Formats: sequence, C-alpha cells, structure tokens
Amino acid sequence: MPRLLTATTAAHLTFIAPLLLGAGCITWSTEPQCDECDDDDDACKMKACVGTDTSDTDAPTTSATTSSSSSGTSSGTTTDPTTDPTTTDPTSDTTTNATTTTTGPEPFCGDGVVDAGEECDDGEAMNDNTAACKADCTDNVCGDEHVLAGVEECDDGEANNVDTAACKSDCTAQTCGDGHIGPGENCDDNNAEAGDGCSATCQRETLIAFVTSTTYTGNLAPPIPGKTGLDLADAHCQARADSAGLPGSYRAWLSTAANGPAGRFALNPFPGQFKLTTGTVIAESWADLTDGSLLVALDRDESGKQVPISLVWSNTQSNGNPVGTDHCTNWSSGSSSPKGRVGATEFANGSWTNIDISSCASPARLYCFQVTP
Repeated sequence: MPRLLTATTAAHLTFIAPLLLGAGCITWSTEPQCDECDDDDDACKMKACVGTDTSDTDAPTTSATTSSSSSGTSSGTTTDPTTDPTTTDPTSDTTTNATTTTTGPEPFCGDGVVDAGEECDDGEAMNDNTAACKADCTDNVCGDEHVLAGVEECDDGEANNVDTAACKSDCTAQTCGDGHIGPGENCDDNNAEAGDGCSATCQRETLIAFVTSTTYTGNLAPPIPGKTGLDLADAHCQARADSAGLPGSYRAWLSTAANGPAGRFALNPFPGQFKLTTGTVIAESWADLTDGSLLVALDRDESGKQVPISLVWSNTQSNGNPVGTDHCTNWSSGSSSPKGRVGATEFANGSWTNIDISSCASPARLYCFQVTP
C-alpha cells in the first residue's frame, strides 16, 4: 500500500531536491507517483515523488540518469510523452504532390491540331476542299481533283495533261496562245495572232500539202528503225518536209483497210486552206479537200518543184476513207503478188487519189499533208 511522506522525509526532499536539480539528475514530473517505489528506499521515495524509475514499464513518463564517478557530471536523456520521437527538419522536407490526369476528347480531324496521320488541320470551320487544308486534313495540291481557291484554275486529277487536256498538269486551264493544243483547238502557235497559219482562235489558217520527190515500193522501203506500215509512211513524209525546212508535222495520205486520213489526220473540221509549197491553194477547207476534187493538181514536191506524172500509193477515197484491201499487206510487202491502190499526180478530180491498182514491187510516191503548224 502506498504511504504518505512523513514530515521528516518531506524536509529531506526540500533540502536535497534543489541540489539534485542543480546537478541535472532529476526531472520533475507533473504527476508524482510515490506509490511506485519501495517504501524502505529513501532514494526511491524521492524519485517516485519527482519522476519514474526507468525500469518501470507501467509508468507513462520515463527518466534515465547516468552518473560518472570519474567526472562528477551526469548526462540524461528525457523523452516527453507528448513529443514525436522522430523530428523532420522543415527545411529539408520533401513533399510529393499527387498528379491528377485529366482525359479529354479523342483527337479528330477538325480539332485545329495537327495530329498523327494528318498533314494539316486548320479547324472544323476552316478545313474545306477548296482551302489549303482539305476536309480530310490533307494538303490541297495540284492533281488531287480539288481546286484550291485563288491558286488553281482547275484540277481534274489524273486527267490533267500539259498538252491536250482542258486542265494542264500545272492546274491552269488551256487557253488559246499558251502553246498547247487543247479541246476545241486545232493549232496553238503560242500567240493569238492571225495570218501566221494559226488564227487568233487557235484554228489553222493554212496547211501545206506536197508529193514526195522520192519513190517507194509497197513495203515503203527504205526502212526507218522502229517504223512500219502507216507509221513508216508518216516518217518518210516528215523526213522530206524537214529536208526542205517546212514547218509543222506531216502524215501520209495513205490507208490500210481500217484506217485512213479522215481519222488519222484529225482535221475535220478544218476551216483553213490547203496550199502547195508554192503557195497555190488546192482546197479552201477540209470539207473542200474531201468533196471529190481539188482546185489544182497536187503535183509539187517538198521543195516546190513539179514532179513528172507519177503514181502515188493511196488506197484512199477522195473523202479520206479507205477504199478496200489493196494495201500491199498493210504496206509491208514489196513483192509483185499483192496489189496496192494508187492515185495520179496529173489529176485534180477524184483520180488524184484513186485511179487504179499497181504491183507492190513497183515504185510510187506519197502524198504528204501538214497536220499541225
């Protein structure tokens, strides 16, 4: 049972306590626990009144005192039950804040951001097939079948062609005078002037016709590498025109069973005149050329010289279409057995192109017509 301090013991404490406190050995407790120690031990009585023995695990307050007899000093460590034994220096404290991830809408064409797989994106209100960035977020370029407003005049995609299409390969429209023959034009000499063979509306004004100064057998020998049949005949006409310095391109007035000048020349309708190399008019137009007769005989060669009366390989009617099957095996045979239909240079009527047949081994000339300026 706990016992109260006697008057004598209290007096001793009153005398000794200041000395012990001065030596740093005693830590006062706010709640004396005198009943925790042996009643016969005065030292314990004093400790119990001012603190708790470190060996007592039931005491809420612990005090440990170490004395050194050699130094005469004491050191003690006291832990306040209200104080966390681990202290963190606020200056070295590291705080990690939680990161919040916000998930927005999925990227899409028209959101104004060039996302993966997009070439451009100017926003839903700006993307347009006539704008720099099309509705599918790809760049508007020449050849994509979409006309870029203010930049391209046209865009027909793969149909764009620099020479013959309505829309050229640079996405500009064909115009008369641009040097390219487009739809509705049968010439384009890179200007819009009349009187130079190509009119201001890109219609031919004058085309040249001549008969060759040279003759050929039914196989059109001599050969030209890579050329046969009608192509070889055209090459001979071009070679004769080039030798005389004549302008433009030329084709032979010559037919197989299926193909003749009316289709090969692509001159119908041609409103201009056909002239000899001397300048004499033989027809006022394509319609006049193919009406069954000429204004004068076609008997002048590429240099303007009149040729002797001669047969001319043809197999062609006066209207420009094939006569029949007399074509020296499509102008590949020079033997005597097949035949070829001929005209004659002395005539201005229909006989100029269709008068008779001849052995393919016999020599004959070619009629040549300018088809482009």
